Amino acid sequence: MTEGQWNRGRKRLIWIDQARGVAMLLVILGHAQLGKVSQSFIYSFHMPLFFIISGLTFQKEKARNQRLGAYLVKHGKRLVVPYFWCNFAMFPMWFLQHRVLTRVQDEGFFSVLKGIFYSNSLVMDATANPTWFFLTLFLALAGYKIVLNLSRGDEWKELVLVITCGFLAFADRGKDLPWHLNTSFCGIVFLYLGTKLMEIGYSDRDGAIYGWMKRKGPIGRKCRCLAVMIAAGLLCWRVNGRVSMHGNKYGKSLLLFYVTAILFSCVIVQICIWLPRIRMLTYIGRHTILLVALHTSLLQLGRWFFPVFGQSRGYALLLAVLVTLLLLPVTAGLIRLAPFLEGCESEGRTANCVGRVVMTYAAACIPFYYALRTVGINMRGNFSMGLGMNVLLLLLCIAFVLWARRRCPLIFLDRCPDGNGF
Repeated sequence: MTEGQWNRGRKRLIWIDQARGVAMLLVILGHAQLGKVSQSFIYSFHMPLFFIISGLTFQKEKARNQRLGAYLVKHGKRLVVPYFWCNFAMFPMWFLQHRVLTRVQDEGFFSVLKGIFYSNSLVMDATANPTWFFLTLFLALAGYKIVLNLSRGDEWKELVLVITCGFLAFADRGKDLPWHLNTSFCGIVFLYLGTKLMEIGYSDRDGAIYGWMKRKGPIGRKCRCLAVMIAAGLLCWRVNGRVSMHGNKYGKSLLLFYVTAILFSCVIVQICIWLPRIRMLTYIGRHTILLVALHTSLLQLGRWFFPVFGQSRGYALLLAVLVTLLLLPVTAGLIRLAPFLEGCESEGRTANCVGRVVMTYAAACIPFYYALRTVGINMRGNFSMGLGMNVLLLLLCIAFVLWARRRCPLIFLDRCPDGNGF
């Protein structure tokens, strides 16, 4: 393992990228309809794993000394802004799925628009439901900042506040709050655990989970330790039952939920430390925002065009693999065209301006269409009017991009955030 992998400065931690890549693959598999047992197993730890990874990269002292406003702006740029961009830019895909292919009438445009701002598909759907995690992680990071401010460097006060947050998450079951506010309390616990794992286990160069699990130690001992953790995790998972952080459901026991999530997350992270660098896995881990936003729509389109993918677990697994491979070039193109979709901006001015106009048009075309229908203007069957309105919309998008560049740079962001993302 190279020195750069363990440098917590500006260089990225390769094993963290790969752990996040594994978590992203688990998300895709969890949505691929592999069966209830497989889904239940994946759901028992894949979202806690994301929170723990965010905790591994969290710089506690820097956050404690940072003003709350600057802290929220920093994390809002890399989570909240990409959330809204991804959801509005997904309107054409939503229109294709729900109005062109299936003609589903139970969810209208304005309901989906409200769903984007509410960000809880248990109440109302958005265009990219899996992106709920971005806003929930933002709330968890904000909550953890408050915990750090209240504890004022006292580790015991911090622990008590984190435990309180953990019980608040469990007490609020059944309440479908906006931005999954209740789930964010649970996220605070995993953020805290991630910071502690980095402090006590990953901070030294041997990269062990615990002091007795050294990277240079006997391979037999390491395998035995992982086997014990896997066995204990499987037992806790089977006893606890189905878990869904999205649904604010934690099984039969809060303790078993936390133990299961921690054990499997530690196993995944430790394996990623031992793994050599896998470029594809690293790439997936570095671009999870776009993968989270796009994968469910591609899975649904695959099952619609090719119903065979919904007939067995083997075909469902094949679909998940094909969607993952398809997403690699798609995300590469989108990042080059519109890097602000995942929280950063490119250096090329021409490509950047074109990307801004294209994404603004994608985000605005469906709302513009429904706004015209609301005032009685129907473009169906009238080619000249449709062409004229689209030209008008394009000019409005160009004007908006020029205005935002001068007056509101936050809309398109102005630089890449530091660190490993979420």
